[in-house]
Amino acid sequence: MSTDAELLRGYAHDARIDALETLVRRHAAWLKGCLIGLMGESSQTDDAFQAVWLRVMKNARGYKGGSFRAYLARVARCVVIDQARRMNARSHLSLDELMEESEGAYEPKDDALVAAEQVEWNQSKEAVWQAFRQLPFPQREVVMLRLKGEMSFKEIAAELRRPLGTILAQMKRATARLKQLLEDKE
Repeated sequence: MSTDAELLRGYAHDARIDALETLVRRHAAWLKGCLIGLMGESSQTDDAFQAVWLRVMKNARGYKGGSFRAYLARVARCVVIDQARRMNARSHLSLDELMEESEGAYEPKDDALVAAEQVEWNQSKEAVWQAFRQLPFPQREVVMLRLKGEMSFKEIAAELRRPLGTILAQMKRATARLKQLLEDKE
């Protein structure tokens, strides 16, 4: 089984589409989850997903190794910011407002839950999603990279080019704010 770096090098040097397809299959769900966390689920998320892979293809030789998911997260972050700037230029909306307009959170189906539990589960997810959307973008970004990206705080700090202390403080503020918002909701 080839590593992500080997697959990307194979694509960069030999334009091997099979290598790129393997990377997409391997990381599609993870990337989609990150984008949904940053943007909400909408057609814009699908556009961002495609834009991330286009940038990976165009800049395949620019990948210097290390965590491929960290590399994908960096590309995804740039794509989200670029899309927000384009939308903001057209409509003068902030990224927070854009996320509020999105169609909502990803809702995984779980047939094992009975109807009453499913309703409670959906209400809980919606409450968490609404609270998450109220966080400032830098805090949402740190939370998503930590939880969905499964990155360490040091990796997040390096990825976002912020001091480790700032990342830790943002995570602490985010969790405190989420706790407060969810307690207020009850």
